[in-house]
Amino acid sequence: MRDLSISDESGSEGTVDVVRSDQMTAVSAGLDFPWRWVWSALVTGGVAGGISTATLWGKDVSEHSAAMEVGMKVAAAVLAILATFIAVHRLRLSQKEHARQVAADQNAKLDAIERRITELSAKASEQLGSDKATVQIGGLTDLERLAQNYPSLRQVAVDRICAYLQMPIPLASLEETQVSTASPMEILSDPVRVASVSPEAQREIRVRLTAQRILARHLRRSSSETFWPNMSIDLSGAVLIDFDMSEAYIDSADFRYVNFVGQTTFNRGVFAQVADFSYSTFYGWVDFTQASFDENAGFEKSEFRQSAAFDYTEFGKIAYFQGAKFCGGSTFGNTSFGDVAHFDYAEFGEGVTFVDAMVSQAAVFEHATFKGYAGFSGVRFRCPRYFAARFEEGASFNGARFIGNAKFGSMFHGHTTFEEVYFDEDVVFMSAHFEGDISFDGTNFNGGAHFARVIFDGDVSFHRCIFGPYVHFGTARFARQPILHYAKATESPHHVWPLGWGVDSVADADGLFELIPPQNPETGR
Repeated sequence: MRDLSISDESGSEGTVDVVRSDQMTAVSAGLDFPWRWVWSALVTGGVAGGISTATLWGKDVSEHSAAMEVGMKVAAAVLAILATFIAVHRLRLSQKEHARQVAADQNAKLDAIERRITELSAKASEQLGSDKATVQIGGLTDLERLAQNYPSLRQVAVDRICAYLQMPIPLASLEETQVSTASPMEILSDPVRVASVSPEAQREIRVRLTAQRILARHLRRSSSETFWPNMSIDLSGAVLIDFDMSEAYIDSADFRYVNFVGQTTFNRGVFAQVADFSYSTFYGWVDFTQASFDENAGFEKSEFRQSAAFDYTEFGKIAYFQGAKFCGGSTFGNTSFGDVAHFDYAEFGEGVTFVDAMVSQAAVFEHATFKGYAGFSGVRFRCPRYFAARFEEGASFNGARFIGNAKFGSMFHGHTTFEEVYFDEDVVFMSAHFEGDISFDGTNFNGGAHFARVIFDGDVSFHRCIFGPYVHFGTARFARQPILHYAKATESPHHVWPLGWGVDSVADADGLFELIPPQNPETGR
């Protein structure tokens, strides 16, 4: 484990030597008074007085007396100037000596603080290495108190606590807590179920919960007195139990390869820098609702064993979910993706919803698998996106809006709906396969609509659809006659309709022409 001890090679003796050296310098400066200036001033005063007397000497006694009086005054003035200089010089020496003494006292105080910090950190390290839970918890609280009193040590203390949580723990001893719907805390409070957990695992759980609470307490901005700003945490490879970081503010976070046992909560948390959860496993339900990722967020190859909630979460930059596995239900309702959202090769075992989400850049679902219901109703896609995915159950894009190009080279096995969807630009369903029923009722294709080589095995409805400047159904295959009631299209020589479809010769008030289905569904005519 990393050492928190603060050491100084010079030690306290070095500080004392500096103080004594400063004191000797002050004494030497006081003894080294420039006496030559005094003698020079006395000589100068005498010479000035003599010259003045000689110059004004005169011829009679009265003039001699006046000359002597002037000479004495000149000499006295010179000596007065000398006295002023001496007084000022001694005052400066006194001030310098006082400043040196204050510095010496401060150095001595800092030296005592450093010795105390070293003692406390060494004690905390020794306590954390104990095999008794009470001693380990005491070491953690001592470390917390030390960092609270000395802000410069807070990041060091956080690193020390993270290092403890990164120490290996046998997951086999926590097997029941991993598969149980109850949290480890609930199991420890149950006298019946706790008997199945080994004493070693019980001790480890209690100490780890204490360490996690200390981190959470000082990463939350709810209290200005206990909040430690600008903290970075590295918990890669750790085992975290009922990890609760709700409302935490973290500068940067490394959660790669973490095993999250029990419930995990990051709701309303803020990640100011990169947050990486790649290759982590969440054994219980996960809550990231209203969390904010200001920079890139990584969840590549992460596994969510139970439900995961990302509702109202804000991803400021790129969101990486490539290869992520969602075993339980997952929700991304009203989630905001500020940059590219990568879900390629992701697997959704149960239902997933992105209702009313906002995707500002590309949304990539290439080779993603939706084994349960997939809900994209009301989603706003602002840039090109690619759905080369596999939908094994129902999928709904009702009310979604695609502001940029969209491509669906997907396999739809269940009932699928694209009702009241707005495609502002081109949409391509080329080679898509709809095994179940599909409804495009009320959808607007404002750009090109490409259905070439699409296979429709179930019922198809284009009721009240509006097709824009270019439609292509070339080689599309329909097992049943599509419903075209009130479907309309713009006039264009580039439209390629299925065999037997017709277009009314009279346009409505909006310049749109109603589509006419074939008279004989079997022959297409």
